[in-house]
Amino acid sequence: MPAVVKNVYMITGFLGSGKTTFLNEWLRIFQDHSFALVINEFGSADVDGALFDQTRIDVTKISNGSILCSCRSDRFVETMLNLSKTDVTDVIIETSGLSDMTVLGRILGDIHQLTHHAYRFRGLITVADCTRIRKTASVSRPVKGQLAYADYILLNKIDGCTPEEIQEAIEFIQKINPLCPIEKTNRCKVLNPEDIRHLEPVGHLPTDMKDLDSPWLDKFTLWFQRKIDYEKLEFLTDFIAPLSLRIKGFVDTDLGFQFVDGVGDSVKTTEYKSHDQSFLVVIYDHNTPLKHMTKKKLETWFEPGTVEIE
Repeated sequence: MPAVVKNVYMITGFLGSGKTTFLNEWLRIFQDHSFALVINEFGSADVDGALFDQTRIDVTKISNGSILCSCRSDRFVETMLNLSKTDVTDVIIETSGLSDMTVLGRILGDIHQLTHHAYRFRGLITVADCTRIRKTASVSRPVKGQLAYADYILLNKIDGCTPEEIQEAIEFIQKINPLCPIEKTNRCKVLNPEDIRHLEPVGHLPTDMKDLDSPWLDKFTLWFQRKIDYEKLEFLTDFIAPLSLRIKGFVDTDLGFQFVDGVGDSVKTTEYKSHDQSFLVVIYDHNTPLKHMTKKKLETWFEPGTVEIE
């Protein structure tokens, strides 16, 4: 067994719930600690990894699938094996918002054995969007699992809800996971960060989720081969947003690079210093022919060769 056992924290939550905001807040508060981040992107392009200062923090990015499915679990285990040999004291894992928690125990067990007990699992922290959690968890098995397996839940974005809606969200969550602490937050600002840092796993079994339907989600990426007009970016996001679950990426425009962050109808565009690629990742319900519809719009709005869709 290594002289210093590393703490492992896993952060999850549905698309746009505030996971990256929470991670940045955590790293700001505990900036004197030695951290490594493992960032898991569902899409092929890296968005979240680019939002952290990689000169100060060891960041590993695993894209194009969930680290908790067979397509990426081997890479995840390999990453944890490599990090076990470093000097960091804490490893924070941000899972894809579509991760299936039912296999978490098995994969952590594999890591535990392969690293010769180099890690101490501190627990699963789930960030839940108060404005949408009842709807998303009611139709998505992964989202309900993220609540059921949680050791600590941040009920985020409460400023967008009435007191009655907040209470309804809490009661909904407690029916799924009655033992888990729930903290109400805005922008993931927790009252006592040390409580989460010294979190202990609840160690309970999740509720039965066999009766839950799991929608099939799909994704595509828009790759911009040259600078575009900011106005056209707005046209594009206004068209995609109402038909998608999540839009995220960096786009080079005539007004400079823009960080695009969209959840449902709500899309925020903010200036960003620079990025080595210009792209948007779009996640949507497969029942909507959004990729085909977007391709048609691209042919109308952009010159050939400006945007590639894959």
